[in-house]
Amino acid sequence: MSYNILNGDVVEQLKTLPDSSVDLICTDPPYNLGMDDWDKWDSNQKFSQWCLEWATEACRVLKDDGTIFSFSSNRTYHWMAVALDTAGFKCKDMIEWIYYSTMPRSNNLKSCHEPIYVGFKKKHRGFNVDDTRIPFDYQYDVLKGAPKGKHPGRQAYGGDGQAKKYDKALDNKEYKMDERGRHPFNIVECKKPRGAESIKGHQTQKPVELIKWMVELASNPNDVVLDCFAGTGTTGDACAQLNRQVILIEQNPEYCDIIEKRLNV
Repeated sequence: MSYNILNGDVVEQLKTLPDSSVDLICTDPPYNLGMDDWDKWDSNQKFSQWCLEWATEACRVLKDDGTIFSFSSNRTYHWMAVALDTAGFKCKDMIEWIYYSTMPRSNNLKSCHEPIYVGFKKKHRGFNVDDTRIPFDYQYDVLKGAPKGKHPGRQAYGGDGQAKKYDKALDNKEYKMDERGRHPFNIVECKKPRGAESIKGHQTQKPVELIKWMVELASNPNDVVLDCFAGTGTTGDACAQLNRQVILIEQNPEYCDIIEKRLNV
C-alpha cells in the first residue's frame, strides 16, 4: 500500500491531481454545525457554495465509473447533496450510518445517525456485493423482527420456496438465498470510536470498520482511494488494511503528523 499526504486547502490540493485519476472518494467534510472554526460558515448558502467548489474538483479527478461517499449531518445533508449534484455527481443512494451512542442535548431528539451521500460520475462500475455480504444470523437493532434467512421487509421471498409474482415481477423460478449471506443494505450499524480507537482532540473521527466496509464495497485491491478531508487518517488506515493506494488531503499540519505516524506503525 502506498499513500500520499497533501497538507493544505482542499480545493488547491485537489487542483494538483490529474483528471480521472482516482477510483473512489471516501470523505467526511465539515457539516456547518459550528463545532469549531473549521465548521462554521455565515450561512448554509455559503456552506453549500463551498461544497460546490471542492466537489467540482473532486468530480474532475474521479474516474468515470468511480464512486463517491460523503458523510454529512441530518441538519445540513441537503445543502451538501445539492452541491455534489450540481458539481456533476449523480446521486445513486444514501447510506444511513446508525450509531446510537451520543447523548441527547437539551430537549432535542437524541442524534443516532448520519447520512452518507453515495454518488458516481458517469456510469457506475457497481458494488462488490459478494465481498460485503451480511451474515444471516446478524440482527440489526433498527430492523428488529426481520425474518432469519429472508430479506428484511420483503416477505415475498423465502429461502426454501418459490418467488411469488410481485407487482410487475413475472419470475416464478425457485429462489435460494446466497449461502455467503444477505445482500448488503443501505443501513449500517457501527459504534463511534471509543477507547484505544479514539484519537484525542478529533471530534468527528469515524470508525475504521465502517470505512473498511465502504472501501471494500466500492473499490478493488490496488485501486486509488481519495479522502479530501482526512482528519486523523482513518481512511488511510482502512486502505492499508485492504491493500488500496490512498491520497489524503488535510489542512491541519498536526493531523498530518498523526496520519504519518498512524500509517507507519
